Amino acid sequence: MSRQIPESVLASWDELLHRQEGRQRLLSVGHPLKIHFGDGDAGEPIFFVRSRIRPRKPEISAAVRVDLGLRHDGEWAMTFTLTDIRFKKTFMSLCWDLAERSKDASSEAEGLSLFAVALGEWKKLMTFHDSDTLSQSQIRGLIAEMWFGFVSGHIHAPVEQIQEAWQGPLGSDQDYKFVDHVYEVKSVHTDSTTVRISSAEQLDAPSMNLVLVTLTETPVKVSGSWTLVDLIRHVEDLHAGDLSSLERLTFKLEQKLRIDKSNPYYAEHHYLPVDYRGFTVSPDFPAVRSSGIPTDVVDVSYSIKIPALNNFLTFAAPSDESISFPHPGAVSL
Repeated sequence: MSRQIPESVLASWDELLHRQEGRQRLLSVGHPLKIHFGDGDAGEPIFFVRSRIRPRKPEISAAVRVDLGLRHDGEWAMTFTLTDIRFKKTFMSLCWDLAERSKDASSEAEGLSLFAVALGEWKKLMTFHDSDTLSQSQIRGLIAEMWFGFVSGHIHAPVEQIQEAWQGPLGSDQDYKFVDHVYEVKSVHTDSTTVRISSAEQLDAPSMNLVLVTLTETPVKVSGSWTLVDLIRHVEDLHAGDLSSLERLTFKLEQKLRIDKSNPYYAEHHYLPVDYRGFTVSPDFPAVRSSGIPTDVVDVSYSIKIPALNNFLTFAAPSDESISFPHPGAVSL
């Protein structure tokens, strides 16, 4: 095989797509993996890999759906379906490159291993772009909410429950939404006098706390400081042994927040959590609520003076307590 997909394969694949008969053809005879290409039931480009060994189902990009199933003949079929036809040529090249990378494997197991490595590289190509790099403000906000939820130890719940409650990356108005309580987490500087609220919905929920995490940036790593890469790896370790919860974490970080852990920028900036404070958002809390503004008013954002929140302080952790790293335990919220 050459690294560039042959014109004959492109022509054969286009022919199958034109027919729209839901047919596939074997890509290469004698390959350690049985790789087929063609069209799916709806005429969409697909390719699938057959193996006796169960492969691990990967995530590639929003443009490619991956399905894994057991065939009637006892073999596993991992099917890749293109959901955005604009990437048809790239998708076809992906199929060919995966076959090329694994063609010299001495066994099916080795072939699947090489296949997985190549998929990881394609995933980065199809998922991340330079423009996806978070700003320092966004990094601070993400570190504050992940650190509070998964590291500070304030939320006493199994890590899988915390993961399920972490709805901020999915577009929720609040960062953590448990069954009977919610948290909205903000990062602030040691000299901050105000905190920015991004919408009228953000502080409009029953039984909730606004949490301020004070972060100080340090030029080098010091005791208790975190880079975004450090924090992500720590939280991944907390999910060890729970593949389902780890996959949800990866989906939030990579697909929703577009974070590439290999980006050196995320390993260069160190943040030290100095303290955290939680304020009860009661009816008299100084907040703008969606239920109290005219229906034609949109895109409301505002700032609250931090000293005005002191009457609503519910919990706080001083620096010597907050920068320790307890793992969330299985107690209660």
